[in-house]
Amino acid sequence: MKKNILFIALTLLVLTSKAQEYKELYKNGTLKVFGAKKNSLKTGEWKYYFENGKISKTGNYLEGKLNGEWKYYHKNGVLRIIGKYKKGKDKGLWKYYHDNSALRAIGKYKNGKQTGKWKYFYKNAVLSKTGKKVKGEDVGEWKYFNEDGSLSKIEKKENDKEAIERILSYYFKGSKTDNPDLLKKAFHADATLKFINKKGTYTKIPIQTFFTYFKNTKTRSFKTKIYYIDISETTANVKLSTEYKTYQYIDYMNMLKTKEGWKIVSKISHQEFF
Repeated sequence: MKKNILFIALTLLVLTSKAQEYKELYKNGTLKVFGAKKNSLKTGEWKYYFENGKISKTGNYLEGKLNGEWKYYHKNGVLRIIGKYKKGKDKGLWKYYHDNSALRAIGKYKNGKQTGKWKYFYKNAVLSKTGKKVKGEDVGEWKYFNEDGSLSKIEKKENDKEAIERILSYYFKGSKTDNPDLLKKAFHADATLKFINKKGTYTKIPIQTFFTYFKNTKTRSFKTKIYYIDISETTANVKLSTEYKTYQYIDYMNMLKTKEGWKIVSKISHQEFF
């Protein structure tokens, strides 16, 4: 009896240690996905198909993560993208193609982020734009071209830190010149100002109320300092100060990268006297 139990246990161990075939079908019965799983994780080569039977994408998994070369296709069967992954992150040279097989874009990735020089092309193989990327973000000078190859425009791209510093400059300049219009460029319309008042009470006011304190009637004199800018993808936190003769404000600005660009969404302020 013990031998039988041991045999069954060993058999189950062997079965679970081996990759098990996996497949999915469309409602019409055509193959949608085909691959293998080991310990519930995708492993080895996997193939994905369009409902018309043509291959959609193919590549390998390692312990459930994209790994090695992957190829993606248009529905007409033409190669759409080719590139490599390492433990789920894009790496090295990647190429993108139009559905007529013409190169659409080419550039490199590092740790899953676009990096270095990138080039983009029209379907007629003419260069459409080119420039540099750092951690997936356009930076520096970018050139744009028309379909006939003529130069359309040149743009200077900001990175996130530069864009945030520009937004903060609106805050500083608006405060110094008593200009609510400049301040409105820095803040999101729904932003709030929060602080502890002189009575020790938590206070919160809408940023629109804060704007009414500025009337374009005077000029303020103060020194500014940015202690740090901490950026995480679409969020950022900034510590800064505005120093007057006898007191200063220490502000913590919470910022979000919206469709309109970086905006201050909340300002937490503390006033201290010298």
